[in-house]
Amino acid sequence: MSYYKFEPKLELKKVTFNSQDYLYIKEEDQNIECEEDKVSWIYIDLNGFFMKKSGKVLTLGNHTGIVFSLTGYTESMVNNWTQNIKKTINFP
Repeated sequence: MSYYKFEPKLELKKVTFNSQDYLYIKEEDQNIECEEDKVSWIYIDLNGFFMKKSGKVLTLGNHTGIVFSLTGYTESMVNNWTQNIKKTINFP
């Protein structure tokens, strides 16, 4: 069983730079004690985008390989993130 006080906040946006689509992800986890590690963000090129879920870990990648991973406190949290990403970028 996973214990956490706050559910991590995940901000997702599909953005376009120079006619290329990117997925912007900002993760804020108030459960992490070190202030410097509470917020992480990334822009992922959607060319060849893929997702891989393994338990509580969601791995994201594109034509360059694996570029980012999100780790949830529960499997349902990761499932929700997966669905939200799919909706944000119109992924099948």
